[in-house]
Amino acid sequence: MSKVKSTNGKVIAENRKARFSYAIEDTIEAGLVLTGTEVKSLRLGTANIQESYASMENGEFWLI
Repeated sequence: MSKVKSTNGKVIAENRKARFSYAIEDTIEAGLVLTGTEVKSLRLGTANIQESYASMENGEFWLI
């Protein structure tokens, strides 16, 4: 399962597989705008970002 940090400091999603499979040289902390089912998943602690990746487009990062 993956975990992400919420505003109160609790980690609710983290891509552990990426940290296992790759050498992470630098990290960026950023906010996300979530809609629909993503919000419910994060609140329930069932978020899964295992197949996700970030893409930079027009100076902005997009979680895909």
